[in-house]
Amino acid sequence: MSFDLHLKIGEKVAGLGFLSEGARFLCRPAAFSGLCVLASVLFSAGYSADSKAAADAYKQKTLLADGNDAEWLLRGRNYAEQNYSPLSQINDKNVSKLGLLWSLDIPSKDGLSATPIVADGIAYLSAPFSKVYAIDVRSGKLVWSYDPKVKLGGSFSSTWSALRNRGAAFWDGKVFVGTADCRLVAIDAKSGALKWEAQACDPSKENGIAGAPMVANGKVYIGNGVSDFGARGYLASFDVNTGKEVWRFYTVPDDPAKGPQSKALEFASKTWKDGWAKNGGAAPWGAIVYDPEMNSVYFGTNAATPIHAGVRNPSGLENLFANSIVAVDADTGEYKWHYQVVPNDAWDFDATMHIMLGELEVGGKKERC
Repeated sequence: MSFDLHLKIGEKVAGLGFLSEGARFLCRPAAFSGLCVLASVLFSAGYSADSKAAADAYKQKTLLADGNDAEWLLRGRNYAEQNYSPLSQINDKNVSKLGLLWSLDIPSKDGLSATPIVADGIAYLSAPFSKVYAIDVRSGKLVWSYDPKVKLGGSFSSTWSALRNRGAAFWDGKVFVGTADCRLVAIDAKSGALKWEAQACDPSKENGIAGAPMVANGKVYIGNGVSDFGARGYLASFDVNTGKEVWRFYTVPDDPAKGPQSKALEFASKTWKDGWAKNGGAAPWGAIVYDPEMNSVYFGTNAATPIHAGVRNPSGLENLFANSIVAVDADTGEYKWHYQVVPNDAWDFDATMHIMLGELEVGGKKERC
């Protein structure tokens, strides 16, 4: 598979192409001679020659909407996950002149589904089996690659998770990726050497990780990837420097006989048959967003299991916190609020799609949403 990163307008370097989930870069002849256009991509401008010093990229302000325009340090570029670059070098007047500058083949039979992270002229791309590639955006040369050597066979879920990885994260000289066999891995951004790894879940209990971590507030936030076969959903945070677990928020109540649970799960237990989710569910495998103004983490969860609501829940209870958007305190993991998108879901309508933060005018007033 060709992964085409750096583009040009004439002879002048213009920007960087980003791979969207499920898309890939294809170069096809254009109507005009000597140029190629890209098809099946979501394009955003990224690195440019006038980017700020690398030190600025490590400061938290670069992840905010008014930060370093030339860097792309999170899956959605900034904490708001708006997937928008304010760079203006590529516009509607010259976009038709984009041409292929270089390409790099990534050995992946299962394709690529991650958005590259760009810091100081290096693109970091995750691939199936949780492998990570560091690529020089100027030359297209591979700087290093890291293989966490995912162990398969723990469960169907971990094996399934190995076939795709939805992205890495970057912070302060480290690249973070979740693995299909339930590890959270920190890699040195310069050398590609392992800095630390933490066991985030148990792959033998139908867990796996395929989603992109979120880095903020001195922590790395990650959830499990699959709960269709009985895994209990969670969101956990780990110290960005040591990998030590800070807190863990489970998304469905456990067997009451095992002891007391959090106030949030005590409340949620009233929405389940027999007071607990015997078959798990509500895994946050996709959207994880940090809100610095509210010091909150927002994340979406998937469906409850089994999917057949009449079997799982004949009395029609809501089954919290499945199919929900949940807000927790970024420091403690304490529950703040939730919104359930599909109560008593019977169709596998996950609420794990991307979450975007912004402002809307409602009744003449600007509201954060």
